[in-house]
Order: sequence, then structure tokens, then C-alpha cells
Amino acid sequence: MSVASSARRFPTELLDAIRTHDRASLSPPEPPSRPTIDEQSERYDACRALQAAGVRCTLWFEDADRYHGVPTVLFDIYILVDDMDAAERVLTQVGWQPTTINQGKVGSAVLSSPVVRLVPPGVDPIPPPKPPPLEGNGSVFYRLPTTVALLPAHVWSYDLTTHPPDSLFPRLPALLDAMIDTTLTDSDEMGHERWAIGIHIAYLYHYVREIRDPAFVQSLRFDNRQFHNDICAGMMVGTVPVAAHGRRVREEIRRGERQMIEQCSDWEDPRLFFLIVHNRTSLSNADG
Repeated sequence: MSVASSARRFPTELLDAIRTHDRASLSPPEPPSRPTIDEQSERYDACRALQAAGVRCTLWFEDADRYHGVPTVLFDIYILVDDMDAAERVLTQVGWQPTTINQGKVGSAVLSSPVVRLVPPGVDPIPPPKPPPLEGNGSVFYRLPTTVALLPAHVWSYDLTTHPPDSLFPRLPALLDAMIDTTLTDSDEMGHERWAIGIHIAYLYHYVREIRDPAFVQSLRFDNRQFHNDICAGMMVGTVPVAAHGRRVREEIRRGERQMIEQCSDWEDPRLFFLIVHNRTSLSNADG
């Protein structure tokens, strides 16, 4: 479907708001107060054990999000490492055990890239049997133990050689650069990884005030700055059209065929703002 034919499906006033950069209508509400995180918690024992053994690592996903201000619940512990074998060896030597619990997954996404899961000392690595469903509409609360999931840093576009060796968490610009790189990767095999990372980018842009500070863009790598500006303008990260658009724009910037601008790179294509358009169209239909 062409952009022109797609545009005819949406209210003119909405497209006008998008094109004129109506920040009052497109910007998210102010986030709540910053959440706290206990860096000394035993939750991070695995990461500290890796650091003590000289294995470069950093926490990822929900733990990194929460550290920078996203009020997310913490689930499994995801750790980026530059040597998967060495990291697994270090942890098994101090009591962690490999497990098949949620093997090959990040959340509900099944990955094409490697993931090694371990349970902490004293936890049974064999998944407990799932209880039978209740009759009728009832449900059963099925709790699995929290696992440590080792992920290869290069797959998630994070350069551990520049990571502070005594820090458990990535710095915010490095975190966002890596997530943008993963989102814009041009690999058909990375579809689930792109989907998983898109959720976390959306969290960060919605909740972290520092990211929405106009000066923050200068802390990002130059070729990622236009994508940052586009997301701040309201493009919906995690969608196929936005990833394809961002990839094309970044390649043009790298080749010197396009200049980075402080505004959105494309106000004309409503597919890049699909969820905003869809939600507002639904509201208009409900009101009408």
C-alpha cells in the first residue's frame, strides 16, 4: 500500500498535528518519581562473581531499565557477557547450575541467538511440574524460580570493552546506543531480538526524563541521533515500518547523503505513527 493511499485512511486533523510537530498531543505524560534499586542485593551476586573473575559483563533488560528510572517489575536476570563459555564456567564453579527453565527465551520471545540459563546455588535446576488447570474459568498461579540468563554482548550490540569494569549497569547513552543498533540491525534472523528490545526502548523513552532533555542527543553516537529525534517526535519504536525507515535514514547519514536534523525525518508517512493514529482513530470512532 502506498503512503498516499494509506494516508487517506486517517483523519486530516491528526495528520496535520503530526506534520506540524504538535508536541502537546504527541508527547507522553510526565513519568512518576524515579524508582530505587539496591545494587548490593543478592540478586546481582552472579554479576559480581563474573566481575571478580575478570569476565566483562553488564546487567540488561529490566534491571538496566529500572536502574535508569523505569518503574518496571524485575523478572529474570539478564547479563551481557563477552565470553559465554567463560561466564558459564565461572558461575558453575561457585554453585550456579544450568537449567532448561525458559531456555532460549527472553520473556515470551524465542530467540535465534544464544542464551544460557542458570539457577543460583540451592535452587533445583529441574523445572517444577506445571499444575493442572482448574475447572471452569479458574487459573493456577505457576511460579518458576528466577534464573540468570547469559547473553552474548555482540548480539545485543553492546561493546563491553568500553564498559566501566566496576559497574553493574550500563551507562544510559551506551544502553540506548546498543538498543538502537539492535533495533536497526538488518538481519532476518534477529526479528524476535528486535521485538524484545523495542519494548525496552519504549519504556526508556516514556519514563526517563534525561532522555527527553534536548541536550541528551549529544551523548549518543552521531549516526543514532536522527533515530532518537524521530522517536522523541512520536514514531512508534518496535514496528517494522519504523525500523526499516530508521535503517534507511541511518545508512544515508553514514554515506553522507542526508544531514541529521533536530526534527523528525518524516512527518508525511502515517505508518510511522501507526499506534498513535490507531488509538486516536479508535477514540474518534467511539466519540462519534
